[in-house]
Amino acid sequence: MSYCVERTRLLALAGRNLAAELLPKAFALWFSSHDTGCQMKIVTAIEGKPQLTVWQGSIWYSHCFEFNDRDDIPGLQPQFGFARETIDRYFKSLAQAVAARDVDQAIAKAMASAKRDIEQRNTVDALRRAIAGD
Repeated sequence: MSYCVERTRLLALAGRNLAAELLPKAFALWFSSHDTGCQMKIVTAIEGKPQLTVWQGSIWYSHCFEFNDRDDIPGLQPQFGFARETIDRYFKSLAQAVAARDVDQAIAKAMASAKRDIEQRNTVDALRRAIAGD
């Protein structure tokens, strides 16, 4: 699996809001995720200048393929090789944020499950006491 596919999946998993929030100010996110697959682009966001695609990736249901996976810079457009470290740092911080969010969600889910279990045990115990009192 290449960076392009992995990173496209990471963007989709992160969701538009988190992915855009962590993106450096010089960039904007073009995000399209739907039933047949997803397309993601990181574009320039320089005021008064046209948007240019810096990085892009795509995943489709039936297969995966990549755009501009040339040279040593997968997903990154060749003219933006100088931005590689910035893009790599972005994806690293995005992966960390997604992992932290997943941990938080797992903890919240476990806490809710434990609360339900305690409530169920308390209800069962209350029923036992009520039956024993009859």
